[in-house]
Amino acid sequence: MPDGLTVLNYNEGFNTKMTDREITEIGNRYRTDVLLAGMQLDFVADVARGAAALNPKIVVLSRRTTIFTA
Repeated sequence: MPDGLTVLNYNEGFNTKMTDREITEIGNRYRTDVLLAGMQLDFVADVARGAAALNPKIVVLSRRTTIFTA
């Protein structure tokens, strides 16, 4: 962002297959002021692990909505 604020869009990335080490590596690579954290299914604990590891100033949560039409 122009003011130096960083945004990490990590929608649907946090899940049980991702290790704490992998999340920490992302945090070491990218400074995160605002985390856009999405989840699908029931990965609430994994989103919480990600937010704790990345330590953003703001977390914006979203839940994926899939609409199937025939």
